[in-house]
Amino acid sequence: PNFTRLALLPMLQFPLPSAFGFGATLAHHRFASDNEATAAMAGGVSHRAILIPAAVTGIVLSAFLFVLSNSAIPRLLRTMEMLLVEDVGRFLTNAIESGASVRLPDGVLLHADQIDQLGRDESSGASDVLVMQGVVAFKPLEDGAPEWEATARRAGVWLYVGASMSETSVRISLRDAVV
Repeated sequence: PNFTRLALLPMLQFPLPSAFGFGATLAHHRFASDNEATAAMAGGVSHRAILIPAAVTGIVLSAFLFVLSNSAIPRLLRTMEMLLVEDVGRFLTNAIESGASVRLPDGVLLHADQIDQLGRDESSGASDVLVMQGVVAFKPLEDGAPEWEATARRAGVWLYVGASMSETSVRISLRDAVV
């Protein structure tokens, strides 16, 4: 599945109410400015009958958004999270290959001169194995000074993908390291 197509439906919850409200405002403005409301009331149509289509449309939109936000969107967001979790190795590889440093969730900054993505490792159960050359990692304090730092000529990275981002783990093994 394409990530953008999965994100399309959850993003509808934001513009849809505004679009419907704007459309209803324009329709009622034209209805009033073209004297159609006056003609309808002169013909015996009540205010209630004029507002029923807008009320029904509002109820249908509310029901649609309720179903969307309580069933469809959570499922799509879980699917999007799994796509991201499965591609963690590729994201890491692309960032390092472009020369950028990677900030890990615990605040550690990681940089490597070269990275190779080896793929799945059945023996260890890792969903992806990466080999990095010329590795530098450090954890900065709030003032920017390093809390600790490490360098290694080579590092192995094993990614274990769980059912969600919180269940995903990483094992890093440094070779010829100085900490």
